[in-house]
Amino acid sequence: MKKYLSFALAAALSAAFCATAFAAEDNRQVKVETHIAPTYNVTIPANTKVISKAEDTPFGAITLTDAQLDPGKSVNVTLKSSGTLKNKNDTSKMLAYTIRSGESAFTSASYTKAGESTALTIHIAKDDWAKAYAGDYADTVEFTISYK
Repeated sequence: MKKYLSFALAAALSAAFCATAFAAEDNRQVKVETHIAPTYNVTIPANTKVISKAEDTPFGAITLTDAQLDPGKSVNVTLKSSGTLKNKNDTSKMLAYTIRSGESAFTSASYTKAGESTALTIHIAKDDWAKAYAGDYADTVEFTISYK
């Protein structure tokens, strides 16, 4: 009998402590934000020695690497050169050249994603080689890189 009484008392106490809780629903919102600044790397050709009497000498490539750009933006590269190699001993003696991408003269290109590249060559016509004086020739090529 004590067992039944203990069981009944335990059941009554359990029922007394069980209560259903009613609460209003509470929704909250928080923002998760970040900012990625535009970044990019551009490689340009290195100093190059033109092979004597070669009509086309590889000049390397312009390549956009590691690019994270804003939508609708691009990295623009322009090339500026005089188009003449000047004789180091007599600057009045010149050798005409063009920098090409494929068969066309290269002046600029726009890049929008990493891995885009433009291969360049230095072109000197056979007739220009034939007219050139002996000696060392040089010119400076300027690359301008902008983000637009």
